[in-house]
Amino acid sequence: MKTTKLNVISMKELCEELNCSRDSIKLWVKERGFPKRLPSPTRDPYFDTDKVRDWLRGENNETR
Repeated sequence: MKTTKLNVISMKELCEELNCSRDSIKLWVKERGFPKRLPSPTRDPYFDTDKVRDWLRGENNETR
């Protein structure tokens, strides 16, 4: 069985990186197509770092 290693970032780290609140990220997921959180047994949600980067690049291109 081949395993794939994901690059993940926690909600807490994401909020610190983007200087935003948890509620902002939840709103982006709901209304702006931000990548959904990954299944996780922990309380702090995790996100696929590559998908988040892709989303941010797309948002940056749209706002220019």
